Amino acid sequence: MNLLKRVFSERRAILIPLTLFLVGNVIYLAAVVWPLQRTVAGAKDAQYKATQSVLAARALETQAKADRAAKDRADVELRKFYTEILPKDDRSAIGVANFTLNKLAEQSRVTFKSGQWDSEEIKDSTLSRLTAKVTLIGDYASVRKFLYELETAEEFVILESVKLSSASTVQNDNLLELGLEVATYFVRDAKTTAVSR
Repeated sequence: MNLLKRVFSERRAILIPLTLFLVGNVIYLAAVVWPLQRTVAGAKDAQYKATQSVLAARALETQAKADRAAKDRADVELRKFYTEILPKDDRSAIGVANFTLNKLAEQSRVTFKSGQWDSEEIKDSTLSRLTAKVTLIGDYASVRKFLYELETAEEFVILESVKLSSASTVQNDNLLELGLEVATYFVRDAKTTAVSR
């Protein structure tokens, strides 16, 4: 202990300023540097969050643009469907459906036996629905081919139900009778729609 007192008394001129300098540095670190470090860390965190928010906003903007483009494409396709694909009246719809069914029956080697058509207006729409009950006769392979061709046809004819039974012919018991319910739609005339409302 005497040694420390002696060193302190002999080197007091150097030790006191050095101690004051060290204490001042500690106070400066505690009062200025550490709070600034926390501020810089907080700023970096805020910058990271802001960057993430900008990236999320850009992704949302890109998605919104893609959704808008998809909606525009869907609107164009829907307009094209109404103007180019759907028949304009019931006669045209029956003609397209009959032509499609007869053409597919001929290609598939089934016999078109009968067909009965009926139409109904769809409420709150410019469309009408045309339904048919159709009977065809053919062997199993031909009936199967006909159904496949009908399902994959470009014409807008919807197959709603299928009934299959043995044909009631005496000549050949290998034939099947195919009862179909099909439907299609057509655009009602705007004048007719306005009058009926």
